Amino acid sequence: MYQEDYVLRMIRMFTQALARILGLVDHQNYSQAQAAIHEVYRDLFGLNSSSILYLPEAELVEMLTFAGEVDTERLRVLAELLILEGKINLAKGDIGEGNRRHLKALNVLLEIAAVHREAVSPSIATAIENLVEDLREAGLPPETQAGLFFFYEDSGQFARARDEILDYIQKSKTPDEILRHCVAFYRRLLSKSDEELSAGGLPRSEVELGLKRLLLRLEKEE
Repeated sequence: MYQEDYVLRMIRMFTQALARILGLVDHQNYSQAQAAIHEVYRDLFGLNSSSILYLPEAELVEMLTFAGEVDTERLRVLAELLILEGKINLAKGDIGEGNRRHLKALNVLLEIAAVHREAVSPSIATAIENLVEDLREAGLPPETQAGLFFFYEDSGQFARARDEILDYIQKSKTPDEILRHCVAFYRRLLSKSDEELSAGGLPRSEVELGLKRLLLRLEKEE
């Protein structure tokens, strides 16, 4: 009970802090907004902005895992802070730093989606889609594409999952391994109903043809 009350207090505190930061950004008080963001980073992780950027997402998740439960609420706050910080950088003309923070936010949101799987909230899904759209021109690294692949599959967007993993194969240094993951994906799709496959943009005929082509490619490369 005490732990639950503590978590609720923390969530309220961070939500209030986010509202204040958003107001500062809207009024273009960027220096104050960045100072407030860095303060929340310290409260959230005991780390500064640079450390947040360089820590792998898996380590950030581990830092917020207690008794086997991932604190996705605080991960969500982190993603929102990174998005706001990225907007500040973009507004100041620093495209590279803005994109770095938005990419980090996207990866954090994909970690949340991996925890919730099919039950990911609409707001998280929308935030992911918006960041993907913003970052497409800059390009997404293969690791992010892998996270997007699982997100699209879990959310029933099968055609987008296929596109993501096929593009990932082209960029991967170990295409044979990714090909096997792709084969497993197509086989999972075969267990879906025709209605589910059509809703996901991949009719059964396309799934069967895609699987056949992948198996032939694997045979040639072995």
